Amino acid sequence: MAGVRMLADEAIRDGRQVTLLFGAASAREVYPSNLLPDEVEYVVATDDGSMGHHGYVTDLVGEYEGWADQAFACGPAGMLAALARQAEGRRGRLGVARLGRKRGAGKADPIGSPAARRKAFLQVSMEQNMGCAVGACLGCVVMSVTGTPQRVCREGPVFAAEELVWDGAWT
Repeated sequence: MAGVRMLADEAIRDGRQVTLLFGAASAREVYPSNLLPDEVEYVVATDDGSMGHHGYVTDLVGEYEGWADQAFACGPAGMLAALARQAEGRRGRLGVARLGRKRGAGKADPIGSPAARRKAFLQVSMEQNMGCAVGACLGCVVMSVTGTPQRVCREGPVFAAEELVWDGAWT
């Protein structure tokens, strides 16, 4: 939650609206709303229905994605994979047109580059187990769509959702 809180604080300083969708198994595990800035719209989902929406937090995304410029997520790999699948179909659901580049426009940012990650609609913070945290053991590797293994401890932990293979053994 610390990383998400920092993003929220930064967005508020920049004058952006922030909605935080938070999922937990039960009300006991919900992040306290009094620890968030008043400007944050806080929406909770609990698996057992003890607080907020009864169900998964991913159920709520459709209600908010239409107005969102960007989304950031952290949590278990299965949830991140579900969010990545939702984000992948976003253009079609919202009727967003794909426009060609204007003549003379620069090249698209390469997948996995910091610029491409910053521009991605959905950025995910991976929560892999890190054995050494220096990139030597390869215990935290996720696979990119380019076929290149990405070490969460070195190349991450934040990736654009579309740059990762979500059907791998690590999800």
